[in-house]
Amino acid sequence: MIHRAILGSVERFLAILTEHTGGIWPFWLSPRQIMICPVSEKSLPYAEKINNRLIYEGFKVDLNRTNKTINKKILMAELAHYNFIIVVGNLFNLTNKGEKEEKIGTVILRMHVEGENEEKQVSEVPKETKNIEEKKEGKKESQKEEKKKKAIKEVVILSFVIYRNSQFRNY
Repeated sequence: MIHRAILGSVERFLAILTEHTGGIWPFWLSPRQIMICPVSEKSLPYAEKINNRLIYEGFKVDLNRTNKTINKKILMAELAHYNFIIVVGNLFNLTNKGEKEEKIGTVILRMHVEGENEEKQVSEVPKETKNIEEKKEGKKESQKEEKKKKAIKEVVILSFVIYRNSQFRNY
């Protein structure tokens, strides 16, 4: 039998963590890591390729397939607290002037909080997300801190599994 006090302490921990981060979870724990926003329907196939690639690499990625304007798509992603927003299409080309992004394999990477647009190669996006997170923290994390993060992540996942399983049992 699972004691309910364990679940209460986990709930308090999650509440404190949510309050401390203001709902903007750290990248390693966030359920909403990356949102891909294609500028138009023409850039949707390229956005789907990027989506599949990032999912394969282990990121939690969503693709905005709505017909809204790019400004509304970005605003919706920011309000949903995605850590990174990838804009796909020729609207924000900073250096490519006329070349299609798909041919040269670039995207626009935008951070949630700072809102800076940087043109990056698709292959650089996983490295860049990690680098930006390290810059935000102001230092590289030691192996001990990585183990702590991994342990916290496992505890959070395990607590959700225990809580969900306890809901289906009759007491």
